[in-house]
Amino acid sequence: MVLNKKPATRWGAVLGYSISQYNFSGQYFYLDNGHITAGSILAGGFIAVYLPRGRGRWGGFFDVLYKPVRMENETRFYEVFSFYNSRNNFYFDLIKASASFRHTSVYGKVRPYFYAGATAALPLRAESRSVYNRVNTTEYQTKTFKGKGELGYLLGGGFQINKTEWEFRWERLDYQRTMFINGQTFNFIFKYTLSGKP
Repeated sequence: MVLNKKPATRWGAVLGYSISQYNFSGQYFYLDNGHITAGSILAGGFIAVYLPRGRGRWGGFFDVLYKPVRMENETRFYEVFSFYNSRNNFYFDLIKASASFRHTSVYGKVRPYFYAGATAALPLRAESRSVYNRVNTTEYQTKTFKGKGELGYLLGGGFQINKTEWEFRWERLDYQRTMFINGQTFNFIFKYTLSGKP
């Protein structure tokens, strides 16, 4: 049996938690490798546009999220015959936008779905404040490094019950000329439909 329906739209709110691993660029703090991990909240909204459906429902999903990230670490590096200690504080306030193509089951109370798409983030603020101290001396200096945006792709899935959705999303990220390279993020997300049929 084929269910012939018109295209439909809905929108709602998003709340989630993100665990991100940021891999340092070899040019930042003079590290060849290394990473730092941080947890942060996600909050924002989504809009969904469904195609006419048959046994399943295909559609485009778009969301815009606010993601604040706060991290700190200590690093020792070598430069010009001297070792340095560096205490670093990272401050990121990101606006993330994602677009994905999704398939949702139309049968049963619990409806599984999966999706794939692309994501990008623009920083309201993205900087690292660092204090350098040469080992065995009292010399120190401070620096601020500016970060830029992210680009990447995502894969995810979850289940829908009436107006609520619970999902897991994985993101692979590349950074635009910044201190990090090839990061990844694991997101646990709750969505609630405010308008339109789920």
